[in-house]
Amino acid sequence: MAGLPIIGAIRPSVLAGTFNGRLPSSLLLPIDGRGGKGLPDMGRCWRAMRARLADATGIDLWYTGVYRSYDQQVALLKSRAEPFNPGIGNYKWVRHWNGQTWYGNGAQVATPGTSNHGWGMAVDMALRKPGSTVPQPISQAALAWLIPHADEYGFSWEAQSEPWHVRMVTGDDIPLAVLAYEQDKPIPPKPPEPPTWEDDEMSKLYLSGKDYYERQNGMWVHVQDGNYVAWYLENKATLGEPVKVDPKFVTAANTVEARQIAFPPVTPPTNIDNLPTNAEMQAALGALSQQIGQLPEPVAAAVTAAIAAALEGVDWGSLVKFPTYVPEAPA
Repeated sequence: MAGLPIIGAIRPSVLAGTFNGRLPSSLLLPIDGRGGKGLPDMGRCWRAMRARLADATGIDLWYTGVYRSYDQQVALLKSRAEPFNPGIGNYKWVRHWNGQTWYGNGAQVATPGTSNHGWGMAVDMALRKPGSTVPQPISQAALAWLIPHADEYGFSWEAQSEPWHVRMVTGDDIPLAVLAYEQDKPIPPKPPEPPTWEDDEMSKLYLSGKDYYERQNGMWVHVQDGNYVAWYLENKATLGEPVKVDPKFVTAANTVEARQIAFPPVTPPTNIDNLPTNAEMQAALGALSQQIGQLPEPVAAAVTAAIAAALEGVDWGSLVKFPTYVPEAPA
């Protein structure tokens, strides 16, 4: 079974000014016919996901926990933890609450006042078998459908150790799959996954070991290592194109502030007309020097270091233009 996808949760705006576990009754509605309550939009997402799961697999999705008041959160902590140290090896997790350290075993519980159940956003999933009113543990068969589809209905897991626990993560946005269910329309196709930066054509060239040169501030500079990835991410963000990035490719060779000043997002060159002349390079260097001279000393030093690192070893007479063009040396 694949790992559980975990997405950061956005709280709906209706929770502004409220307190965890002490939500006004006006914000809580039954999420289905059993009486468990949650935020209205969470209930909409739950009903849609439950119905689609049943249509696809015949599995009847239930729950064992939805909204929990603050007092219920306290009672749950006390039922699974003790405010004394039972000795190394005799507890699996700790919580700090009410001026004490609590040592627990079994399924973990949140510190009272922090649980997503207390925000009316979370559901502890279970299953119902025909003819039974006793909830059954979530099954591998149910997870096999939920793992690739839960996010389409606004849900995500919170911990790898709790496959039964999901929470709504979409804030005020109602997912398209939920709207389609409510309007009795076909399930919309799932949006394609954003490409990783390694899939981009420029990145393939970079990863193949070839040099790549980019025009920055009117100059051609050698883009390498963390500088390349930083430039790529900033440029993609400017274009509004999502991209996934493995953090291991982002280095701290230059400060983020220095990179943003010295290497702002630009459009990659596509034709010979973008090649600067020697005069243009000199003019750009002069203009950049004036700008650097107006910066605070620590920032100016960082910018200067970033530029020096980028220009080190560049042979201006044989710059490689992406993807393979080699221009003549400037006159």
